[in-house]
Amino acid sequence: MQPGSPTLLHQLAEALADAGCEDEFAATFARAFQLDPRASLLTFERVAAAKDEAAVMLRARMRALLRRGVAVTPVIAALAVMEAVVGDFDEVARLVDYGRFFHRQLVASPQLGAGDFHAAFAAEIRDGLKHRQVGWDHINEARRNNHVMTSALPASAAFARAMRREVEHYKARIGSDPANPFTASSPDEFDLSGWSVLLDGESRHVAHIHPRAWAVGVYYVVQPEVSRDATAKRGWLRVGIPHEFAARRDTPWPEIWVEPKPGTLVLMPGYFYHETTAMRVDEERISVAFEVTPRGVVGP
Repeated sequence: MQPGSPTLLHQLAEALADAGCEDEFAATFARAFQLDPRASLLTFERVAAAKDEAAVMLRARMRALLRRGVAVTPVIAALAVMEAVVGDFDEVARLVDYGRFFHRQLVASPQLGAGDFHAAFAAEIRDGLKHRQVGWDHINEARRNNHVMTSALPASAAFARAMRREVEHYKARIGSDPANPFTASSPDEFDLSGWSVLLDGESRHVAHIHPRAWAVGVYYVVQPEVSRDATAKRGWLRVGIPHEFAARRDTPWPEIWVEPKPGTLVLMPGYFYHETTAMRVDEERISVAFEVTPRGVVGP
C-alpha cells in the first residue's frame, strides 16, 4: 500500500537482515536511503545504546552494506562507533583518520573591492535570518539563513564560489583509496547546500552527523569575545565520539576543538560526529555550515 515509504523500507531492510538475506537487505536499505537519508533506523539513540551482542550484530550489518557499495554516512558512522565498542581500534583509526580526513585552515577572504569581507558577509547573513524552533541537531532556538549558498548578493556569491574551490582541493588532497569507504565514495560531481546560523546565549548544536552528505564544511564569520578564551572553549566546535556512546574510553578517537575565528574553514567527512558548546552570554557567533552531497542524493 505504501511502496514509497522510506520508514517501511528501512523496516523491511531490517527484516531481510534478520533473515540472512544480505543482498536484498543492502538493496532495500539503499532504496530507502535515496528516498529519505534521515529516515534510517540507524538513529543516534540506537547506535548509542548498542553494546555486547547488539554491537557485534550491528557491526556485521554495516560491513555487509559496505561490501555491497552502500558507503553512505549513517552506515560509516555506525560502523566506526561499533568498532570502538567491540574494541577493534585498528578499524576505528582507519575510519576516523583525523590526520588524513580532518582539515582546518585559515582561508584567504574573497575579494569584494573596498571594505572588509567578513563585515559585508555578516550583514548579508543578518538580513536573511529567520527565527526557527531548533530541530534534531540543535537545542533551544537559533536564527538561521538558508539562502547563503544560493544568494546573488556579492559576499554570499563570492563565498559560495570559494567554497567549491576548497572542496575540490580537499578531494584532491585526501586522494583515492578503494579500500577506505570515505575515499571510495568520493563523488565525481557534487552539490553544495548550506546555511548560516547565529547562535547566542544557551543555544548550541548537540552531537550529530549529516546523513546525506559525503563531507561537511564549517566556516566562521563572526567570533564572540567570550570564545577567545582557549580554556573555557565557549562557542567552540568539538569533533569526537559523543559522550553518550558506550564506546571504551581507551579507543583511539581523540577530540579536536576548533576556535570560531573568522576565516577558519573546517572540512571533514559527514560521518564525523561534532557539536558546539554554549556561550552563555549575549554575544553573536555567526558561522556557515554546508554539505557536499553527491549529485542525485535527495532529501532535506
